[in-house]
Amino acid sequence: MRRNDIQSYIFEHVPITLSHPIGLIKSEGVIVKEWKSRIKIAKENMTKNTDNIDYSVLKNVCGELCAAAVSKQGGRAHMEDMFICKRNILNSSNPNKRIDMYTVLDGHGTHYAALFCREHMPIILNHMLENVDLSDKNLVAETIYNFFLEVDFQLYDSGLSYFLNRGKTNSEYIRRGSRNSAIDKIGGTTCTLLLLFPTFWLSANIGDSRTLLVNLMDDQFISTNDHSPDISSEFNRIRNAGFIVSNFINDVPRIDGKMAVSRGFGDFEYKCYNSNDINKVCLFPNGNKNLYAISSTPDITIQDYKQTDSYFCLASDGFFGTRTSEQLLQMINKYFLEGEFDLSTICEKVVDIYCSKHTDDNVTLILIKRNCFD
Repeated sequence: MRRNDIQSYIFEHVPITLSHPIGLIKSEGVIVKEWKSRIKIAKENMTKNTDNIDYSVLKNVCGELCAAAVSKQGGRAHMEDMFICKRNILNSSNPNKRIDMYTVLDGHGTHYAALFCREHMPIILNHMLENVDLSDKNLVAETIYNFFLEVDFQLYDSGLSYFLNRGKTNSEYIRRGSRNSAIDKIGGTTCTLLLLFPTFWLSANIGDSRTLLVNLMDDQFISTNDHSPDISSEFNRIRNAGFIVSNFINDVPRIDGKMAVSRGFGDFEYKCYNSNDINKVCLFPNGNKNLYAISSTPDITIQDYKQTDSYFCLASDGFFGTRTSEQLLQMINKYFLEGEFDLSTICEKVVDIYCSKHTDDNVTLILIKRNCFD
């Protein structure tokens, strides 16, 4: 299977209009189905400790059986992968305003950032798209660009409100290097987002989770690009922010020997700048985003649907540590060729194989068939 590269939208100067922060909202609960057919309701409240919630296997069949998602904890101590599957996010009866949202979030540090994004991204996106002319692709792309910046801002705002000890000043907490700081407790998450509009699709990506569009007829696929610190544009931005990129033997390139991705939500200790390396102080959100070592600005791609489009695949980076996109898609395609078309079954089998043979990372997989966007 061959990869077909395409050009992404690039915005040099986009005005940022920040809406009033929505704040913390209680989850209505998500239906969680385990492989052993036990049904339970996991009520997740951002104001409570969620460490003890069982994230061992999550399966959510979204709407019709045209899409399915499975998330499984590998050998990691905590499950920090999250996903969003939401049909018709604008809740519109107008078919021209129908937008479906699929997202994979791969958290790190803590689960706060990924959990916040899962709960709040659909709400923020609804707010920002409700009055946008969806026939104007450039305007839609610009709105999604600003949407990513808005999500990052609200994550910062709510995280500080939640974690800060009111008896101390912000400056005592937001200095880089203290693992007990409020900034560190927010953690971070990568995000790959797929939006299905009536006549076109849009992908937006930060980090190393991937969105893939497969063309079975021509044996080709389109993929988002990972953001790693050694890529030229990322490397230069990181160095200009006063950080280094390490490249040790038998390890991937990392920012200051720690972070293996150069874009994501959160990780605010890397969204700072000071010419004095000893004492970098967080300047988010008022600093120059071009001087953030980890950026939340997404790569955005928009394309009209084609008759040759077969299915979308969204996957967290646990699938790509030792295996390629081609190998993942070959496994999925094998089930289709064998006559298996139940997406939840395919997701379960693929995730199970990867967790048992190829990775000890948390993994999340979403598949969307063509009839989701016909």
